[in-house]
Amino acid sequence: VMNFLRAFINMLILGIFFGVLLFSQLIEAAPPIKLGFVGDITGMTSDVGVNVRDGVLYAVEEINEKGGIQGRKIELIIRDDKGQKEVARQADIELFKKGVVAIIGHITSSMTAVGKTVADSHKILLVTPNAASYELFKKKDFLVCINSSFWEETSKLAKVARTELGVADMVCLYDISNPKYTRNYLKWFTTFFERLGGRVTKEIPFESQKMGDFWKTASALNLNGAQGVLLIAAPLHSAILTQKVRKLNKNAE
Repeated sequence: VMNFLRAFINMLILGIFFGVLLFSQLIEAAPPIKLGFVGDITGMTSDVGVNVRDGVLYAVEEINEKGGIQGRKIELIIRDDKGQKEVARQADIELFKKGVVAIIGHITSSMTAVGKTVADSHKILLVTPNAASYELFKKKDFLVCINSSFWEETSKLAKVARTELGVADMVCLYDISNPKYTRNYLKWFTTFFERLGGRVTKEIPFESQKMGDFWKTASALNLNGAQGVLLIAAPLHSAILTQKVRKLNKNAE
């Protein structure tokens, strides 16, 4: 009896050992969770896209270092939409075919609108960290917007400009390379600003994708006595235009 019991215990221990070994191998062999990222990481608005991509990379690395999600590592597949609609559409379709569970992107509202059509037709989650066009909000679709809509932002900005800074006349410069964002942003800001008694005296469009057009706008900039300037553009172009505004009028807000 003792020999039988000893043999049974040994077999039990051996079974547990092989069971644990097999389980650990199954965990190691578990396929990664495929996650897509699409943004403009080259081109005129890549300064924002690159920063967002780096943030996603950092988050994925941190999660994987902690063992992933339920033992499964994340495999991040990165694509560049170059700020071009057809490139963006093809990138989203390619990621869907690769079997990603979701796509993080795009960066601009115009590219996100393109991605939304792909996400809806293929029933895949699209999470945009930056797009804020009002047209993208409050719809039953596969798009999740992390940023707040510019409807809220423009109302607050108009109030600050008119009531706190005392700006009565405003000149607006906006980049038509991302029209779904910039034109709507200008429309809502103008609406709120005029309700508070302000005036948008001049609207100056430019296309950042065409550097000649951008520099022509910057060189020909004339504030016409306006106390404030609203820039609706990517950080790089806003910085250049801000320098130009300061040279024209140091008192402009």
